[in-house]
Amino acid sequence: MSRQASRSNVFFLALSVFLYAGSSADWAEASEISVPDGTVLDFSVMREGEKIGTHIMKFTHSGDHMGVEIKTDIQVSILFVPVYHFNHEGQEVWQGGKLKKLDSNTDDDGTKHTLSVEGRAAALNINGDGNLSTANSAMIPASLWHPGFMHPGQAKILNTLDGRIMTVNTTFKGDEKVAVHSATVLAKHFAITGDLEREVWYDPNGMLAKTRFKGSDGSVIEYVLK
Repeated sequence: MSRQASRSNVFFLALSVFLYAGSSADWAEASEISVPDGTVLDFSVMREGEKIGTHIMKFTHSGDHMGVEIKTDIQVSILFVPVYHFNHEGQEVWQGGKLKKLDSNTDDDGTKHTLSVEGRAAALNINGDGNLSTANSAMIPASLWHPGFMHPGQAKILNTLDGRIMTVNTTFKGDEKVAVHSATVLAKHFAITGDLEREVWYDPNGMLAKTRFKGSDGSVIEYVLK
């Protein structure tokens, strides 16, 4: 990831001047974020300090469209016996700062989810597990790489497993040092509560640097950049 992600530095250095010049609320204005072609975010998924899987995001461009390919593979074992698995594959297509298409398939320990989203001028058309619905065309999915809803207050975001609309509250927790590869960076820390419970950190280039949350058994799960 290190060589590929470094391609984003020029873009996000300029973006960070905008994002970091004011308060954390300025993140809400960064609606047309475009990650440079070829960027890869490669995370190790850690449970109580032990690696249990991977979470990878790949960004590509085709004309004025940006694609995001997301793949998560997690397996928890006790005494070498698998007790839980989670596999997710998703593809997002963005144009002009708006989601144009999202498809995903998920196996959450045997529970299957399928999602298809089509972005139109007025709305997102959603088919999640066979349930049809619509949402605001400017809504951001909960894949977390896009910090557009990271501002204090309430927001609506799209569940990327089944298409449910989630209500969340975001709180800016301050600047904190985070280990990224072999370096330590000063990152912006946000806490998300409500229908989604996550802590997220974005590095000085505006990139997702770390995610932390509690598993269903109360264990601490962290996504840490390799």
